Amino acid sequence: MNNEFILNTIPRYTSKELYELGELNPDMEVECHTVEQLKYIKVYNFLKNPDDLVKFLVHYPSEDRTKTIGEGSEDKMNTTSSAPGFQQPIPETHFLNNISVGFYNLLRHYHFIKYDFRTIKWSYYSNCCYPNMPAYKQNYYPHTDPFTYACNLFLTPTDSSSTDFFKYRINDERYVYNTKQLVRFPEHAERDSERRKNRENLGDGFQPWIRWEGDEYYQIYHSIPAEYNSITLYRGDVYHTIGYDAAKETSVRYSLVGAIT
Repeated sequence: MNNEFILNTIPRYTSKELYELGELNPDMEVECHTVEQLKYIKVYNFLKNPDDLVKFLVHYPSEDRTKTIGEGSEDKMNTTSSAPGFQQPIPETHFLNNISVGFYNLLRHYHFIKYDFRTIKWSYYSNCCYPNMPAYKQNYYPHTDPFTYACNLFLTPTDSSSTDFFKYRINDERYVYNTKQLVRFPEHAERDSERRKNRENLGDGFQPWIRWEGDEYYQIYHSIPAEYNSITLYRGDVYHTIGYDAAKETSVRYSLVGAIT
């Protein structure tokens, strides 16, 4: 094997270059909003060098679950994610420390969290949605995340993508915003579970990914645009989904997600 080839192929960085990948922009613009039962933080111009971070992240491998399922391959990775497109697991090392500290300081400043930074366990992964990507088992349906807070950093400009938030209608005057609230109404919780199972069993599981806008049970009440070099931070237990019309979009939606578990 050619040793020179190996050396030239492995990307190498100085400590300063790795630090600068996640360097925060001191001129970032921060907003905190409350819409019904959704409280979130929105930040513009978060990183100083977002393009450099993208060039670095794209070297991480990813399992394309759409390809795995479409080929009828066995799931040897035991992947449980139902996210659209594909995800890259990103280890929390060097360049992510600045980003983690930035996320934490914002959450702490706006009283989302009270615990010390050293007690937090972070997990990072990318989300990549692309034009004409399929949905699998209608995974554009509203969901909640299995972690406490989602911190989304958007790294590509998209025409009209967003994160969309939904509430579930109990009656004409009452709505719930997460599964913890829904289980207080057993009849509705059972009905919602049955509908989800029926959706998942349609055909071979693949349909076009659409920008889902709700039905008689789920009503959209807020959307946060996925703007380039912006972040959104919110609790993972609220009903939400990715707003992305795969049939009409011409841009890739690429984001880095930091999750507090």
